[in-house]
Amino acid sequence: MPGILCNMESTAITGLGVLSSIAQGYDEFEEAIIKGTRAGGALTLFEEPNAPAVAEIDFVLEDYIGTVKSYIDRTSALGIAACGLALEVAGWELSEDEKKRAGMALGTAWGCADSIALFTEKFINAGPKRVPSLVFTHSYINAPNSIIAIEYGLRGFNVCFAGGHASGMQAIAYGADQIRLGRAGHLLAGGADALTRFALRGYQSEGRLASKSEPFGNNSNGFLLSEGAGVLSLEPASTAGERAYGILAGSGLSRADQAGIQIAMNQAMQEAGIEPKDVSLVVVAGSGDPATDVPEARALEATFSATDATPALFSLKVLTGESMAASGPLAIAAAIALLDHGEVPISSGPDSILNLNGPSEISGEVALVNSVSIGGDACSVVVKLP
Repeated sequence: MPGILCNMESTAITGLGVLSSIAQGYDEFEEAIIKGTRAGGALTLFEEPNAPAVAEIDFVLEDYIGTVKSYIDRTSALGIAACGLALEVAGWELSEDEKKRAGMALGTAWGCADSIALFTEKFINAGPKRVPSLVFTHSYINAPNSIIAIEYGLRGFNVCFAGGHASGMQAIAYGADQIRLGRAGHLLAGGADALTRFALRGYQSEGRLASKSEPFGNNSNGFLLSEGAGVLSLEPASTAGERAYGILAGSGLSRADQAGIQIAMNQAMQEAGIEPKDVSLVVVAGSGDPATDVPEARALEATFSATDATPALFSLKVLTGESMAASGPLAIAAAIALLDHGEVPISSGPDSILNLNGPSEISGEVALVNSVSIGGDACSVVVKLP
């Protein structure tokens, strides 16, 4: 039976703000995907002995905004730039009343880790009186939300999600529901995470890092660590008109094991009023980490192996690496780009633990997009072309 939200106002995507390790800007991102551009190289953001390969973004905030910031955390900087790109594409011209109902939902796995590290260093080495108060205000996990809302005059509700790698997708699913329920008129929703020493050392200590990402690879044991921000401009489909890039038709949320990932996918399809046979493309969460790749592979097989038509399959992370909370929003942008293009580039090798052989040609206009956190949640959304 269709979900409770399926007969309400549809949520349209009218702007895509993309900052990824393969391209910045949606048009450049689409081109990089079609070309099969792969990121990866030496760590330059900070000094770290025996650092593995990473996928950094060559990024200067002043290229994206006109205001001057005396201090800003890198995660906040990525988020504010992606929001600016999304707003530029959407072309919103909001009245004063509409501005009061314009808000945001942003997810992050690691938050402002650089600011926390700087504050702690100053506190230990110089004492509490020598710690810059500005740094402390930038260390909260929801600091990017506050900075973005001030920068762009978003006066409506403001929500921060901290659910690991699925945070950005959770924020988008929540934002889409608020639009459909009539609780907001215009929203920015997505995720951002910077490549920080905390994240690098954390994943390295758990043995999760590799020199490249090979999703569902039989011998894969980790992912290429990346960074990024992906933000969508959301509004009711009735006001979007021809500006819509896509429609967020349904979403699902559950735990990050095989059964939970199946539940999330089925919830999203049910809410969208579709069945597995109606899905033209699946953008997977696979990263090369067996902790999430194995349950997702088994969930995909259980969901789609019995259908007459196997959907095309695509892994963005084979190109970008693992961009944490940005990975889900960027995967949605990739889904829209590929549905438009009609064909997926090769994104995984033949030696795969995933026993689904999807075609390279995309035969329809419906995509299912997955996002999975390590030991946490799974979130899925259905995206349709308008």
